Amino acid sequence: MKKEIFNTYVNRVCRIMNIDRDILFSRTKKRESTEARQILYWVCTERPIKQVDIVKYMNENGYGAKGSEVNYGVSSINKKMEQDADYSIIVNKII
Repeated sequence: MKKEIFNTYVNRVCRIMNIDRDILFSRTKKRESTEARQILYWVCTERPIKQVDIVKYMNENGYGAKGSEVNYGVSSINKKMEQDADYSIIVNKII
């Protein structure tokens, strides 16, 4: 069940951030892909999807995520939402 929710969020993040699914799950360090992954982590934890499941689903899609990366992404988006209201608008469109 949570995997379906994760995949729904992946599709929404890709649409909102205007990136392909392949880019989201690639190891590229470009801002648009790292921000998209961080937003994905944030919305998943708000659901709540357990961190271990997020890592598992990311790995199933070819992206070798770690728990520390998920934590960093969530805290990064929290900080960005405090500084820039546009991030709150983006995550609310996804949720």
